[in-house]
Amino acid sequence: MGTWNNLQEGFTVDERLPDSLVDVAVWHVFNRAPQLYRQAPQIKKPPCVTLVGYRATM
Repeated sequence: MGTWNNLQEGFTVDERLPDSLVDVAVWHVFNRAPQLYRQAPQIKKPPCVTLVGYRATM
């Protein structure tokens, strides 16, 4: 979780990404998360980890 804290301290999402990209990323992650939990219950990562990983790839 140290990476997420560093990201929060280093910049805000709005400074680095247009609002539309942030909205799409958040919408996509939170709509996919329940499906991933149903399909693969062995995944025990909280949604925030998925969200951070998704933003990091953009």
